[in-house]
Amino acid sequence: MKKILPLIVAVVLGLVAVLGVQNYLKKKDEEYREKVRPKQVIVAQRNIKSGEQLTLDILAIREFPEAMLPENVVTSQDKDSVLYQPVSRDFSQGEPLLWTYLGTPKAAKAMSQVIRADERAITISVDNVAGVDGYIQPNDRVDIYVSIKIPDTKKQQVPTKDSEQVTMIDVDTLKPVTFILLQNVTVLATGSSFFQEQVATDHEYHSVTLAVTPMEAALVKFASENGSLCLALRNSQDFGEASKVEIIEMNTILDLAKLRELQEDRKKRVEVYRQGKMQVVER
Repeated sequence: MKKILPLIVAVVLGLVAVLGVQNYLKKKDEEYREKVRPKQVIVAQRNIKSGEQLTLDILAIREFPEAMLPENVVTSQDKDSVLYQPVSRDFSQGEPLLWTYLGTPKAAKAMSQVIRADERAITISVDNVAGVDGYIQPNDRVDIYVSIKIPDTKKQQVPTKDSEQVTMIDVDTLKPVTFILLQNVTVLATGSSFFQEQVATDHEYHSVTLAVTPMEAALVKFASENGSLCLALRNSQDFGEASKVEIIEMNTILDLAKLRELQEDRKKRVEVYRQGKMQVVER
């Protein structure tokens, strides 16, 4: 009996440890879900071509953080509603299905039929936009950066009347800055190609048409007339937005501590979402 007792104690302690770990993992999972509020949505199990009908074998359900998803995403509860419907555009494996993807490719015969009721289409010249190449396609999403000069004051030394002393005065000047103007903006068209299908990457175009709200249209117009714009292409599965927008100026470029901090951030292990699943990637 004395020999068996330690074994019984070890087994009991092992069970307690297992239960403790399970409770800990369960608590962490609940905290994670409360923080990111995962939402089950419909995604493509493989690349889906424009005009193809949606069937069970090419659709899957994945979880994404709610903040990463647009409002018009198709949720798992609506799966039966989209079955056997055609899609009007290509979309990639793992990409969430949006309600705007449904319909026949030739259903939209005019740009006005593509624009949402609460949005507007605004066209900007490629000649005035940096960062644009044939890699940007209709239905892609971009971030819009603006470089512009803003009013500023700086101290300047001026001599006094006797020229033996100097005094400091405020001088009005213009300071160049760059910052994100808008995030996660849908590209409606590149040149005359829009909505229905992707175009070749060597496709030449001299304008880009964006889907924006009326207020955003005013911002883009003002920024393009008073500064220069740059479009940064986003991943097709990235719906997140930066909560903190920083203004970049000359002092930022010359701030070595800030640059080192940015470089260290790039080296850190980061969490990414692939096909709805969180993975840790070593940079």
